[in-house]
Amino acid sequence: MQKREPFYEFALKLASLASERSTCARSGELKKRGAIAVDENNRIVSMGWNGVPQGFTHCTDVPCKGANQPAGGSSSDDCIAVHSEINCIINAHSPKFIYKMYVTHSPCLKCALALANLPNLKELYYREEYADTRGLNVLKKTCIKLYTFNINGTLRLIHC
Repeated sequence: MQKREPFYEFALKLASLASERSTCARSGELKKRGAIAVDENNRIVSMGWNGVPQGFTHCTDVPCKGANQPAGGSSSDDCIAVHSEINCIINAHSPKFIYKMYVTHSPCLKCALALANLPNLKELYYREEYADTRGLNVLKKTCIKLYTFNINGTLRLIHC
């Protein structure tokens, strides 16, 4: 009998799948980022991916001014993409139902600040670390548990 994968693996696969909708062309390559939010019973309440606001031309069609700038820091000010974590929060019926979030990459500083303000967010899982680690530093000052993966693929708690 095949063993069922842990929920965090399933949710991170969904975040990766959501990232396929990304339209951010930052640093000359498609920046695929995705996020999945679940409630206290692991029911999906929202998803998000990187992309421009509604009604804007996608960067994959016409790159924005920030498309040729490096990721992270103040150089991202010209990028008009809304990040996957923010879109995930916006798409939720109510932020109060977000208890866990699964993201393809650790959050940037601005997304981390928004996540830190979610009233019930208890855990954040990510596969890859974002180039600018200021977001992780912010989240390490909260009560949000942060999970990532060791080189061998095992889940690792990095902050609680």
